[in-house]
Amino acid sequence: MGEPGFVYVLVNPSMEGLVKVGRTQSDPMDRAVELSSVTGVPTPFILVYYSFFLDCNKAEEYVHELLESKKYRVSESREFFLRTY
Repeated sequence: MGEPGFVYVLVNPSMEGLVKVGRTQSDPMDRAVELSSVTGVPTPFILVYYSFFLDCNKAEEYVHELLESKKYRVSESREFFLRTY
């Protein structure tokens, strides 16, 4: 059985046109605050969506693969994708 947790989507005003899709076993808002506290990020991340999954690893992997298949992934080693809305 996988790890229960959340898949979330974050945006950052300093990263126009991008979204970050990740996973966490803690509160997604806490994760947004944690990522915003990094010194290389000029403005805070904003949590725009999250959902609970019984296996957050598989859920995140599925979403990443889907977005990558549509050529939205910005970098192979990062969780950032082009925003299409």
